[in-house]
Amino acid sequence: MPHSKECTLHALGCRFELLREVAASGVRVAFVRVTPTARDVDVASPQRLLFHETGRVEELVVENVTATRVLVPEHLVVRGGAQTRALERTIVAGPHGSARVPVRCVERGRWEVSSGRTFDRYDYASHVTRSELTSARAESFVRSSRYTATQAAVWDHVDRELERTRVTSATSSYADVLDESRRTSSALAGVPVPPEANAVVVMASTITIEMFASCDALRERFPLFVADATARNDADHATNVLLQALHASAYAMPAVEGTLGEAFTIVGRVRGSALFLDGALVHAGLVA
Repeated sequence: MPHSKECTLHALGCRFELLREVAASGVRVAFVRVTPTARDVDVASPQRLLFHETGRVEELVVENVTATRVLVPEHLVVRGGAQTRALERTIVAGPHGSARVPVRCVERGRWEVSSGRTFDRYDYASHVTRSELTSARAESFVRSSRYTATQAAVWDHVDRELERTRVTSATSSYADVLDESRRTSSALAGVPVPPEANAVVVMASTITIEMFASCDALRERFPLFVADATARNDADHATNVLLQALHASAYAMPAVEGTLGEAFTIVGRVRGSALFLDGALVHAGLVA
């Protein structure tokens, strides 16, 4: 079990207001307002960040080229480099700062940099992927106090996703799965996000919760959150799920060196990670 002191998101000050629920094809989505949240934090984009190879598959350097703090969320998928990678940990990069961040390869059929190819496109992992890999990392934290998914587990997941979506990929790339998800997007993808919402609960075959510091950050990523969500049989209410999330056990974990904020792993029925900055939530990615 983890060695750090047990806490909860509620004890750290988080509160929520359920704003609106919608449903389509057996999937329900609840839009939520979470407070308090960190101020003056932008979200990762190619205009704000640069990623560089380090010579190690499991590590990239992220460089913030702006004068503001930038959130780089777990499950961010960066295309290019020697292979497409997915981030293992949520971080905040300081103004004009850089740090080495843990990643996993999600394109095992390519092992060299194409001519002139940089990390030039960012995506966000889909509902199924976030559910499975978040659970794997939280379970690893309980066993070893390390929030991580093994490279083998990630490659196995990508293979299953390629098979499930019937996508042919010359390099076994998870990016091709995401492209297919966009082409066959859920009916919920076009649902307008309420202007005051900064969090969402997606109640599908599994339940995922994404919380951001701003409404714009949620709105930009919402379509991918529901792209491959499939029907759920039970009728668990969003309020119950959120209460469980706020009162689940939270354990501090070491921050990634050179980054900002306080990181926590959430374990139990609701599990995942959360990052706080200036005493307020900047991001949480959870699964139930």
